[in-house]
Order: sequence, then structure tokens, then C-alpha cells
Amino acid sequence: MMAAAFEIPIEPGHPALQDADWADCWEVEVQPPYANAREAATDMVNCFPAWMSPMLKLRDGLVSLAGLRTTKVVQQEGAEDVLGTVAFFPVISEIPGEIVLGTNDKHLDFRLVISISPGSNNGSQRISMQTHLKRHNHLGHAYLVVIQSFHRAACSGSLDNMVARRTAS
Repeated sequence: MMAAAFEIPIEPGHPALQDADWADCWEVEVQPPYANAREAATDMVNCFPAWMSPMLKLRDGLVSLAGLRTTKVVQQEGAEDVLGTVAFFPVISEIPGEIVLGTNDKHLDFRLVISISPGSNNGSQRISMQTHLKRHNHLGHAYLVVIQSFHRAACSGSLDNMVARRTAS
């Protein structure tokens, strides 16, 4: 039986975004384990639910009207950095067992923290996906209200798809 992703209550704030004012965390156990957090993060993005691609296109069209950066712009900026990107997410930092992705914009700063650790079952691995936000203004607050239910479905869906992919291989 596959384990479903589950939400873990956490407080906002991570060393990568200490003044965050909103956070959530989703976890799942997988087997076989990933070699490192970057590999897990890459698979997580590759396991986005199918509805995410058209949703991101819609998001990009809407946020560009508000003067915010699109995923394409964020990816181009991240690709110029020495740490590169995972899909369109710029890599902020990487240490053994953890990779931090994210960007800063006018409405909010965003960090996605993917960490790996030993799981509860022999040979399993726990994958943790934390999101930390620092909202700067009313647009940042409104943005979160609009995307929060999609965010929750994307996080749990991606992790569930990771488990299914790992189990099938």
C-alpha cells in the first residue's frame, strides 16, 4: 500500500527566509531512496499533477499584467546563477540532505525547501517539502488567498505522484 502525502504543522521561518510570515510542510515516505535532495526536488517538479502546466500558463498571463515576474523570467534569472535551477525554480542553496529553491518578487519572497532523511521503514526515505513566504503588501496577501488551494493540491499531488513513480520502478 502506498503512503499518501500528509501535512505537518510548522511555524514560518527557515534559515533561507527567516522573516517568513506564512509556511506549510508536506511529507511522504518513498522507497527506494533518492541519492540527494536535488534529485528528489527534480522528481517532485517532474511529478506535478497534469493540471499544473495550464495553471502555470494562466498564472503567468495574470501576474504579468500586475507587473510580477513570470516563471520563464524567474527561470532565466536562475539559470544565470552558479547553482542553476530545478525546472523554473532558482536554487538558493544546497547542503547534504536539503535544497532550497525560490525567488523574491514585489509581492512576496518565496522559498521551497526540499529535504530528505531516513524514513520509518527499513530502506525508506522521508521527503519533506516546506514552503515559506514573506508577503510584502496587499498583492502578496491576495495572491496567497487565490493560490492557496491550488498550492495544497500541487504539493500533495506531486508527493503522491513521486511515491507512485518510485513504487512502479
